Amino acid sequence: MSGTSAPGAQVDEALSALEELAVKGRAPKTGYARSEFGIAWTDTNTVMWGGNSLSTREDILSRDLVDITCKDRSGVASPPCVVQSGVLHDPYTGTTVNFVRGETTSPLVPIEHVVALGDSWQKGAQQLSVAERVDLANDPLNLIATTQAPNSAKSDSDAASWLPP
Repeated sequence: MSGTSAPGAQVDEALSALEELAVKGRAPKTGYARSEFGIAWTDTNTVMWGGNSLSTREDILSRDLVDITCKDRSGVASPPCVVQSGVLHDPYTGTTVNFVRGETTSPLVPIEHVVALGDSWQKGAQQLSVAERVDLANDPLNLIATTQAPNSAKSDSDAASWLPP
C-alpha cells in the first residue's frame, strides 16, 4: 500500500487486498509434537536477546515482570537476567502475581505462545524448516508471561476458539 494516498484510499486498498486472501480451514494435526519446534526455551532467537546465555523463558520473565530480583550472573545485576522474584501483571486476567523462583512456584507463571505451536502447525508451520520452527517457538514477539489457568484453558486454541476472560 502506498504511504502517500489518502486514508480512505488506503482502506479501500487494504479491503481489496483482503478479498484476495485465500480462506482455508485448519489442517489436521498429523505429525505434530512439541519436539518439532526444538528443545523448549533455547537461546537461539536473535529477534531481541538471542545469544545472551539466557533461555527464552528468562528473557520473557525479565521483560514481562516488574520489581525483579536477579540471580547474580557474573556481575550482571539487571534484566535480562535469571529472575529470582518479581511481580507479574497478568495480561490475560488482570490479576497481580508475586513470582518467586522455585520447583513448585515457577510453574505458576508459564510463558504463553500467543499463537500456539499446535495451532501454528495446523496453519502451515509443518512446512517450515526445523530452524524456522525453533525460531517461531522462541520468538519474543509471540510470547508473554501469564498465569496457569488461562494458559491451560487456551491450550492450542486460536482466537476463533479462545479469548482471554
